[in-house]
Amino acid sequence: MRAAGLGDGRYDLGGQATTVRQGVARTASGSLAGSTITLDRALRNAIRYTGLSFPEVLPMATSVPARTMGWADRKGVLRPGADADVALFDADLHVRLTMVAGQVMTR
Repeated sequence: MRAAGLGDGRYDLGGQATTVRQGVARTASGSLAGSTITLDRALRNAIRYTGLSFPEVLPMATSVPARTMGWADRKGVLRPGADADVALFDADLHVRLTMVAGQVMTR
């Protein structure tokens, strides 16, 4: 969702106004609107709460969703012909650099 990794405030979710307070996104009626967790935090949580290693949890964020979406030929993999969407992590699994289609993204 658009509010992932951002602070408290109002955001659009597919044309529906949502409000984020303390990381929780809700619709105007008060229903949960989705998660604001970032993918690197989700990976850290998976490692912390399952005891699995980074190589074991990485497919959960890369090849498994790509395969599920029918994009396994170009997403979730590093090989010639793939889209070259890459995230580089530090030792604590925080994203330090992101590439989309082989181009470094800046904030």
